[in-house]
Amino acid sequence: MNIKDEEYISNLKKYIEKTEESVKHSLGKFDVLIISLSSGSLILTISLFKTYFSREFNKELLVTSLILFSVALIANLLSLVIGFITNKYDIKVTKIIIKEIEQKETIDKKEKLQGRQNDFNFLAKLLKAISLIGLIAGIIALITFIISTIETY
Repeated sequence: MNIKDEEYISNLKKYIEKTEESVKHSLGKFDVLIISLSSGSLILTISLFKTYFSREFNKELLVTSLILFSVALIANLLSLVIGFITNKYDIKVTKIIIKEIEQKETIDKKEKLQGRQNDFNFLAKLLKAISLIGLIAGIIALITFIISTIETY
């Protein structure tokens, strides 16, 4: 094995470490924000529902908000799990590349693992997009309810 290969392997090992850190960090800021806002909005929506329950009001908007905030929470939580799985596949593929370069063995399943990794990565991104869209649509429905209720009373 030449010096270039050793440097490349060293860089790949560092990449594995960073990816493992990314698994932890993927539970980070964006996800916390979506979960916090969706949870708080669910509580607000339930409170508004209780407040206006005996009155005539547009229940559909509040129910829509509840559903959208719930979808945002569930999609975000699922994306965290899928993101974790994606990162694990990434680590496996990178370890296979290292073994191939070190000429310890040739692994034929690398492409299969990379395909799964790509599929899970796409799914995680899709779920994050769904959670963001659900949150935004829920906020719009909630604001629409508040504005229409204020105008009515």
